[in-house]
Amino acid sequence: MSIFNFGANYNRPGPGIPKNAPKKTGVKLFFDIIGREFWALLALNLTYLLACVPLITIGPATTALSRITTMMVRDKNVYAWKDFWATFKREFKQSVLFGIPATLFVAAAVWINFGVLLSAAAKQIDLLQMVFIFLWTFLGTSVGCFLFPLIANVTLPAFPLLKNSLLLVVLGKWRTLAAVAVNIIVVALAMLYFPLSIIPMLFLGYFSFLSYFTSFMVWPVIEKYVVRSDEEIAAQAAEAEEQKQPALEALTEQAKAEEAQEADAAETAEKNP
Repeated sequence: MSIFNFGANYNRPGPGIPKNAPKKTGVKLFFDIIGREFWALLALNLTYLLACVPLITIGPATTALSRITTMMVRDKNVYAWKDFWATFKREFKQSVLFGIPATLFVAAAVWINFGVLLSAAAKQIDLLQMVFIFLWTFLGTSVGCFLFPLIANVTLPAFPLLKNSLLLVVLGKWRTLAAVAVNIIVVALAMLYFPLSIIPMLFLGYFSFLSYFTSFMVWPVIEKYVVRSDEEIAAQAAEAEEQKQPALEALTEQAKAEEAQEADAAETAEKNP
């Protein structure tokens, strides 16, 4: 999708990727997806804000946003409006369960870290306290980076979701660090320049682009350790089919042999009544 495609219809899939096209990776893929999905991300940001109007629905809205951005990262066709609300409804209960504490965590983290900055400027806070608050903020943010994409893409009970999120934080290594760093920096800048930051929050895709970057970082980790790729599923299906073929041939030969025996037996019985 061209970033100048003002008349785009985001409720129908785009042309997709040619089958024989070389697969892009890394930075090229990151900006290629942004180029194709730029206006969709802007529209998605407004949809997300609309879904967050009752504060209790911030969790389901975040899950739905993560679903769309992970689909973009996977280069899948997305019906942005339709798929957003379908995920919002499907994952509502579980997303509310995690969304309420996640919302409280974000509010507390912003408030506490803002207080830390003021105290540090006044030299009224010790280093140990700052380190503890930083680690608490880092852990909570890192779990959130994996938790909502997992809810959006994997069917698991609450405890395994939380456990997998914690494990993936460690397994993600530099990807976890990148996702957390960008989330913390972007939120900090929004708080620092508030109320001017309201403009990008509303009109410049603040939340959707942040979700896209997070999904771009964490999805390869989720796919590697939790979700099998389409290629792996296809390979496994092909292998299973190959294993079935000799067995089917053997059963066919056995059935033919039994039919021949029954025919011989019937013919013998007719000759010797």
